[in-house]
Amino acid sequence: MLKILIAGDYYMVPGLIKEIIQEYLGNELSKQLIFEAVRFKYPEEEIALLPETVIPSGMSFSHHSFTEKKQNSQAENIKEYYGIFDALKNDIINKHVLIVHGAAVPKYILQMAKELKLICVLRGGPKNIDIIAARELGIKIVNTPGKTARAVAESVLGGLLSLTRNIVSGSWSLQREGIWKPDFYRYDLCGTELKDSIFGMIGYGHIAKELAALLKGFQLKKILAFDPYKTKEEIESSGAESVELAQLLKESNIVSLHARLTPSSKNILGKQAFEMMRKKPIVINMARGNLMDYGALTEALKNGKVSGAILDVFGDEPFKEYKELLSMPNVICTPHIAGGSRETVMRASKMAAEEIRRFILGLPLKNEIK
Repeated sequence: MLKILIAGDYYMVPGLIKEIIQEYLGNELSKQLIFEAVRFKYPEEEIALLPETVIPSGMSFSHHSFTEKKQNSQAENIKEYYGIFDALKNDIINKHVLIVHGAAVPKYILQMAKELKLICVLRGGPKNIDIIAARELGIKIVNTPGKTARAVAESVLGGLLSLTRNIVSGSWSLQREGIWKPDFYRYDLCGTELKDSIFGMIGYGHIAKELAALLKGFQLKKILAFDPYKTKEEIESSGAESVELAQLLKESNIVSLHARLTPSSKNILGKQAFEMMRKKPIVINMARGNLMDYGALTEALKNGKVSGAILDVFGDEPFKEYKELLSMPNVICTPHIAGGSRETVMRASKMAAEEIRRFILGLPLKNEIK
């Protein structure tokens, strides 16, 4: 029998994941599995934005202390996790498969799991796992790339329409201010349409491709994409035009970030990039906070280099550094929720189920991290 531990939470619900896996595998394969589950308190209901609060960026916000991190030196290869380092120590013993969302899986926890053979991470970037240690111990790791692509793509489109069509500001005036504002029909205040716009994407992975498909119905002039890790053929096969970053910044009416955070992409939208923009674009960041220099963005909004911003993620500065930016009427911001959808949970569960099926049958894993 294969013993499986599902380490879930209030988003990746263990009971639901179990049901989806059993349905996917069918009766014969499911009979070979024994499930146990642990459910962690993520996400939190609310986090007060005090001046010193570091704005949470997904699961990178957790309540462990600096002292605890120093004491657990073997946890140095993990980040973007929630909870405490040893949360799994009592549950992972004698398990063959771990299905995990955001709980920490450091080296010393892996060393305790003598029977563990496979980890299914219910996220694209398995930064909460000590991958180096897992390799050393012969434990296979699979992830779920692209599971949030549709959810984030729809969030980008929803945010963009909310800003360009004055949906958020119009709703705010009615609900919060108690004012009927027909002046949204003034030429200088009324919204704009997406038709004939040039949409620029920095990074062209799963989310960008899904977004490009959604945008086809809006009759854009063109979609530009910059991604040094993709070939021209890969980009242009799905309807975008492959260009250099400078051209994208100069020509785009909308600039949307979809890149992974690397040393070379950190602050890829900063003061220099904003100075290169010629069309006073709307800028969007639903990827990673540190892709954007938010101080430079605030100045670009003030001086008219940028006409608006849609933000779902933020950097590592305390809230006081963002307060002015978040109060601007041409800024829409959400608390890192773009990737959250019920369908995302179902997709991730089915992807994990397929990996378990392959593992049972001795077939090559589909999304193994090597």
